[in-house]
Amino acid sequence: MKLDRQLSKYRFPLLKTWGILLICFALQASKVQADEYRRWEDVQTIGPFIVHANFSMDRVPKLATELSELQTEVSQKLEIQLAQEPIYVYLFAHEASYRDYMKRYFPGVPFRRALFIKNNGPGMVFAYRSPDFEVDLRHECTHALLHSVLPELPLWLDEGIAEYFEVGKQAEPIRKNYVASIKRDLNLGKVHNISELAAMTKLEQMGESEYRDCWAWVQFLLDGPRQQNRLLQRYLNQLALKKPVASVQRIALAEYQDLSRSFTNHFAR
Repeated sequence: MKLDRQLSKYRFPLLKTWGILLICFALQASKVQADEYRRWEDVQTIGPFIVHANFSMDRVPKLATELSELQTEVSQKLEIQLAQEPIYVYLFAHEASYRDYMKRYFPGVPFRRALFIKNNGPGMVFAYRSPDFEVDLRHECTHALLHSVLPELPLWLDEGIAEYFEVGKQAEPIRKNYVASIKRDLNLGKVHNISELAAMTKLEQMGESEYRDCWAWVQFLLDGPRQQNRLLQRYLNQLALKKPVASVQRIALAEYQDLSRSFTNHFAR
């Protein structure tokens, strides 16, 4: 993936910050995994996730269930066969220890509350126990699951899918604010259409409304009036098989007689 995609996202005003770094670092994953910098207090394997924590994972009793369910949800909803490669997850009890660790192994990388990093080997997820720890972790682990099989996913779709799965089974009440703001902004003509989002290739181009709109279009394609047509699932499977495939927006524009109206009507319900 091109270097200009290799920055983290920084969102206001909710101060929800994640990152996705897809850089071929000189640092190899094995160096992080075997480091002597600290003794990991707890190590657990949960499906493809090899989780290291500098605290007892008994303090996050829902973690194993959340990660296990996330893998199943992503695979079943998107109808893709996820790769079997391991994903290394590093969790920290406090922001200070997280910052110290990241500065040691990834100097120069801007601070983000959670990060997904992938070099030529397995993906790595880093996070600390902030108030939004569970959401952060699901978001970054979704990126990791996707990139195990879909390394060239378009930016808007990558972020939209991660937004879709970050809240798990609590999606309906949590997303009410998103839906309310979309309804308001649709009336004002302030919601990005799918082609505008697809034209964005740098995370610096994306702010709060862009992430919201990425989620909205993914939600529309997965749960909207023609979800039975599996438009997005078909696209992802072709991409995973490395077969030539038209862009999602071109497929959607061809499938819907009036895509914008269908999108508006979906959120006006």
